[in-house]
Amino acid sequence: MTMVPIKPGHNVWRIVVSNQLGMTRREVLERMGSLYRQFLEPIQGPQAVWKWPGGQTAYAWGCGSARPIQAWEAQEGASTDAPSMPLGEILAKRTATDVLVAGAFVKGEPPVWWVESEFWWRGQQAELPEWPIATDIYGRHWATLDCAVQPEHQQPMPDQSQGEARSERWERWWETTLEDLPENLAELPEVTLKSKAGPIVIVGGVLLIATYLAGQYLLGRGRR
Repeated sequence: MTMVPIKPGHNVWRIVVSNQLGMTRREVLERMGSLYRQFLEPIQGPQAVWKWPGGQTAYAWGCGSARPIQAWEAQEGASTDAPSMPLGEILAKRTATDVLVAGAFVKGEPPVWWVESEFWWRGQQAELPEWPIATDIYGRHWATLDCAVQPEHQQPMPDQSQGEARSERWERWWETTLEDLPENLAELPEVTLKSKAGPIVIVGGVLLIATYLAGQYLLGRGRR
């Protein structure tokens, strides 16, 4: 069966997903992070999947040396509706053998989902030993790689570790909370220290600060 090379830098994958499981477009895109984890496991072992902050799309993750993974779009249709791939080196493309092994639904007949996705490989050049195929608990083949390309024009993407990404998400949450705090307080009834609500507001503020400090402490321990 065809092997799939993975080169350092920007890799673009077109993935085909059966819609026989009744998934919506959003559900298909949301499953791309865990699907990549499964597809890349033969070369990097079991890895956690974590949300990538500040991704160029809402569907962005990190997983081992693939940082970030981004799913851009999922569209339904036949093989003639498959989205075009960027100019560059074709690393792998489905063959008749790959189609037969993956199951009838990936031959391109409708209905299938065509998913545009990409990832940045931070490791050495590697090669998947066999064509990646996703199988559900009932043994049904529901997703597979259709085509892999390394674009001619490599789009740079800053790297982050899982700890750095977690810290950035926390900082963004804290900044958003502080920005919204005056507006949220303004919506409360007029409060004075003598009123019954006064102590509640004070305690809430103290808890907010304590939450932030605890988060910073735990993040610091996680980086060790």
